[in-house]
Amino acid sequence: SSIGSRAKSRREKLAVDISALQYAASGTINGDCCGWQDIGDGRTVMVVSVGMGKGKKAAAESLLVTKTLISLLRAGVTPDLALKMINTVMLMKDDEESYATVDLAIIDRISGKVKFYKIGAAPTLIRHREAVEEVKLRYMETELKKDDWIIMMSDGVSDGGTAGSTGRDAFIDTLKSTVAKVRSADPEMMSMLLIDQAADSYIGRERDDLTVLAAHIS
Repeated sequence: SSIGSRAKSRREKLAVDISALQYAASGTINGDCCGWQDIGDGRTVMVVSVGMGKGKKAAAESLLVTKTLISLLRAGVTPDLALKMINTVMLMKDDEESYATVDLAIIDRISGKVKFYKIGAAPTLIRHREAVEEVKLRYMETELKKDDWIIMMSDGVSDGGTAGSTGRDAFIDTLKSTVAKVRSADPEMMSMLLIDQAADSYIGRERDDLTVLAAHIS
């Protein structure tokens, strides 16, 4: 599932256009969740969470993480504390199998900076002109410029149909190459290209849930 809204601040240096696309591996329920929202002070937050396993239970975990995280940040809780609180909530659940990854980006549209926080999450791709870099670290901060891209994704997309094999890094390189070549400024188009590419990589294998959350900066 995905949740999102956006708004503008009159002092902002950058505008952010966001689109999400998802594909469910098992019928109609995707175990991933993503969301984005304006949280005030010229900041846009983007979240991708992947629940453990597939189906309803995974979807419930990832939705809980996404909604709670956005609510805490909107309420003014610092990202570090919000992530600690999410961790505590997950640990307090009775089910030992209860787990969901956290992938968080906070874009400051006034300063032009973006901060990334990751807990067990797939890589994020940032495109500056034609150069595409991979964000894998638990925390990273960088500067955004007009016409940059931020591409967040679930591991079903980043690993493609190569999960558990030696081709894993090769597939993220394929995605990077696609991101570098896109000429459109439409995040929906970017999301669609990457989802299609990931889905095609699973030929002959059982597909994982796929989620792409793409932001174009202008």
